[in-house]
Amino acid sequence: MNIINILALYAWTCGLLLSLCHGDTISIPSNCIGLSDGYYYLKLIDNDEYPIIYAKCSNEYLILDPSIDDDIKSYFNSFEMYHHSVAGPSNQYPINWEDWFFT
Repeated sequence: MNIINILALYAWTCGLLLSLCHGDTISIPSNCIGLSDGYYYLKLIDNDEYPIIYAKCSNEYLILDPSIDDDIKSYFNSFEMYHHSVAGPSNQYPINWEDWFFT
């Protein structure tokens, strides 16, 4: 994360904290539809079991990077890093994408 992203995150966090102190409600998006390219806090599932994650949106696509936020792994039923930038289900647990994500 470069210094500009860190400063943007700091400014966003400060604004969030000030809003919460004044009783305002902050909406956290659940996907990248309608969002500009960049990093966002997202709540993919409206359930307390799943955490808010920090992820990248690009052309309305969600890019999950566990090196940025380790909580991303909680959205998968198994998680194994095959390479520094490639992850997937455990080799002992053959599964398709639909069953691997959000279970």
